[in-house]
Amino acid sequence: MVLRRSIWLWAIALALLKLWAIAHLPIRAFPATHDHLRYVIVASNLLDASVPYGELVLARQPGYPGFIALSYLLGIPLRIFQEFFYLAAGGFLAAALYRWVRRPQIVLLWLVLYNFAPFSYHWNRQTLQEVLYLPLTAAIVAGLLNLLKDSDNPRRFLLDSLILGLILALFWNTRPEGIWIVPTIALIYGILGISAISKTRKHPKALSPSSPLPLSPSSPLPLSPSSPLPLSPSSPLPLSPSPSLRTLTYSILFTLAPIVFVTSTFAFANYLQYGIYNTYDLKAPGLTAAYSSLRRVSPERHRPQIAIPRETREEIYAVSPSFERLQDSLEIESDRGWRQVSCEMGICEDYAAGVFFWALRDAVEEEGYYQSAPETEAFYEQIALEIETACDRDLLRCKSRNIASFVPSLSWDILQPWLQSSLRLSYNLTTSSLPLKLDSGVEDIAFRQRYYSHITREPADFFRRRAFPLNQLKDRLITAVSDLYRLAFPAIFGLAVLGYGLELLAFGTPRLVPLWLSGVLLFCIATRVVLVAYIDVTSWSVEGGDRYLRPVLPLLWCLMSLGVFYLSCRWKTLESSLSRR
Repeated sequence: MVLRRSIWLWAIALALLKLWAIAHLPIRAFPATHDHLRYVIVASNLLDASVPYGELVLARQPGYPGFIALSYLLGIPLRIFQEFFYLAAGGFLAAALYRWVRRPQIVLLWLVLYNFAPFSYHWNRQTLQEVLYLPLTAAIVAGLLNLLKDSDNPRRFLLDSLILGLILALFWNTRPEGIWIVPTIALIYGILGISAISKTRKHPKALSPSSPLPLSPSSPLPLSPSSPLPLSPSSPLPLSPSPSLRTLTYSILFTLAPIVFVTSTFAFANYLQYGIYNTYDLKAPGLTAAYSSLRRVSPERHRPQIAIPRETREEIYAVSPSFERLQDSLEIESDRGWRQVSCEMGICEDYAAGVFFWALRDAVEEEGYYQSAPETEAFYEQIALEIETACDRDLLRCKSRNIASFVPSLSWDILQPWLQSSLRLSYNLTTSSLPLKLDSGVEDIAFRQRYYSHITREPADFFRRRAFPLNQLKDRLITAVSDLYRLAFPAIFGLAVLGYGLELLAFGTPRLVPLWLSGVLLFCIATRVVLVAYIDVTSWSVEGGDRYLRPVLPLLWCLMSLGVFYLSCRWKTLESSLSRR
């Protein structure tokens, strides 16, 4: 009881401890012009309306640069702001999880797994969009859990929907593949919708305001597994009473409205400044049309991870004068430019599919077509027109138009490597939280002063403070805590697996937390893993996949916590049964 009352004091204490522990660690600065450094430059550009249009001005989505700019405007050092956001999202998910399990020990376990994961000590000090993506994913899951829990309370249900929509608005504008979360959201709304329709057909008056509700979240639930449960083995899934179809419709609108509003605001701001109504280049009509047309041309030999091989480009040069202007910039040696980047990914014979997009943009810039957005768009549209005309005249071997310009085509020959990659990445996910890095990145003071110091509100020589005795003590403390984490993690994972095994053997018996809830979390993780595996076999090698898989780590920790919860429930039930004998 004491722990239950003080769980949120424990949560605050753990968060403050983490903030104190990382306060001396500097931002990990890197000179990656299309990645780490690009977000810092774009954030600086957001605060300066006089920045002219150029190749990289709209190269990235605005969500994370906007987050950096907000940190600057609030006067908070970026490293602290990112860590605080990470911890706040963890607290939000912890509160949602507590509403389901009602066990302070389980929530405390989840908070420890989340707050003190060794990788987080370097992850939250990067200037990459994934830094924002992980806590946003955690917050989305929390919002979905709250939706399910509040389905009997229209006001709270709609408030949960609006909060979810606000989170999704930032999520949608942070990375380009935000579509991966949609199946999970659709699954949750599908469960609510089917339940609402079923209840409406069986009990037409059950949803009227005057009708008593059979069960609500405020109804007392037993906190001990040995206590009698208000359910029988034949009871339906222990959801709260279903929302009405009207409330469900409003909920969907409340979720979508912030996404549309925020995305449109970013697009309109770009239109006012650059004359193009889009959030970033990947959605520009001209560029997407040109890339889609290039991919329409069928290569003589299909090669995985190479979308537009050199032989195909040669054929297109012959029929497209506009594309031919890019030939000198594109056909370069394997140790130069994006060919070198592709070779470092293991593809030296040509451009990797995920790299060619950047090579194409650089080639257009070298030819001088990035002076203004309308001019750039016109050039890309001309390339698309010339290729489409050649396809119509049978001058090129062309496939049907792609629905999504930048999504690699699916073919039977990639199914086996896709499955193998999915299995490999699934295993890697289980250990992805364990590496510890306490480096500072580039320690060039002049470089940090030029790009990082002002916008991140961190002195260029801040990394030197790590030599202070107290900060060295903090480093040793972080290392010791991370060592303990690595020792405990396999044991907790094993206990969770055992808990799920026992729960499956007891399938059909009453339970406080429905097993299908873990199924939803597993489905969300699988969706992300399968997507990353698809990128791995069709676009570029993701290697261990850490950067792209870590956003779903909070879901893995939720599954582990729920597994331990199931184990504790079944163990206490067994003890109670033995004591009666």
